[in-house]
Amino acid sequence: MNTHFKSALILALALPALTLADVRLEQSVTIEARGLISVFDTEETLYTEIADERARIEAWQGIPARTRNEAAIISMDGHLRWELAPDVRQYTTVDLGERRMRDARDIEAIAQMPQGGPDALPITEGDCQWDRIRVNIDRTGQKMQLAGQRAEQYLLTAEQTCEVPDTRQACDVTWVLDYWNARRMPGTREVADFRRDLAERIGTPELLAMTPLVPRGLLALFEQGWEELVYEAEGLKGYPVKTVMSLHIGGKHCRNRSDQEITRDSVWSKVKQDSIQATKNSAAATAGQVVAGQVMQSVGGNLGGMIASGAAGIFTRDAASRAMEQDEKKTPPVQVGAESAAERIQNQVQIFRITTELKAVSDDAVPRERFEVPPEWAEAKAP
Repeated sequence: MNTHFKSALILALALPALTLADVRLEQSVTIEARGLISVFDTEETLYTEIADERARIEAWQGIPARTRNEAAIISMDGHLRWELAPDVRQYTTVDLGERRMRDARDIEAIAQMPQGGPDALPITEGDCQWDRIRVNIDRTGQKMQLAGQRAEQYLLTAEQTCEVPDTRQACDVTWVLDYWNARRMPGTREVADFRRDLAERIGTPELLAMTPLVPRGLLALFEQGWEELVYEAEGLKGYPVKTVMSLHIGGKHCRNRSDQEITRDSVWSKVKQDSIQATKNSAAATAGQVVAGQVMQSVGGNLGGMIASGAAGIFTRDAASRAMEQDEKKTPPVQVGAESAAERIQNQVQIFRITTELKAVSDDAVPRERFEVPPEWAEAKAP
């Protein structure tokens, strides 16, 4: 585990867990990917309810929600997860430790997918000799209302070059995190407490404990850049109500299996041009954003496992992150033009983009039966 992640997790676990109120969240998660990982393209709406030591999570296909994909109840006091099948009135009981091992296998399988076939990525993380990573944080000055909360934008980028020994292959890799923070949110303490406990149970860094399984697998493709950006994001003031995470690869010596420059490959060139134009057209755009009309059609329909580890994480650490915050008055906004983001990726293509946005949040009371499996339901055998 990355040293920064490990230290943050230890600090978070040392804090007292005080659940003060119930919390309801509605979030949207969109995954846009290319090549072999395009099968994970999807739009889902996630509903999360948290009270005391339990959470109920439901994932519905579509934005807005149309068809329920999955539902689960997590019990921290019992170290259990009940995976629900409401349509057939059945449930499966899974120990969180067992779920931890299953998730690790699935994440590894997702990360391995782009490494074979004609559309394979030019490089893999294990083949790389990396130069020094370069991290930049821009406070853009852009503000907007999200889920009734006033949010401010930060654009975080990490850049690094991968050289593959004994070859001419050299790829520039850029990780982009578009981060919209609200100063105050209902239920931030409750969500942070639950996520901290869940991280301990499933053996993951706290900030990834409530991130869906498929995005976690995609982030594992080149995880060192994400580790740097998440570490930097922990020190930002406020609570992220929207995040857009995108990965870009390119460079004139970055070539596909046919020895063609990746930015000239027909699989990637269209998305490259759209990503640059979209960035030029909007000062608030994430570097590499692709207009919605160009997104590939989702393959495979219902994506089981989207919420395998809970709802998408949208809150930073509570007290632990505040210890790293800077005084806002000492951090004047840096005005970033649209061209600067486009220039950083002009020789790169977007591999994937994951967008998570809070649609609604409240601290209304949640009926306790929402956290119990109905007694008339039948228990099914775990797979």
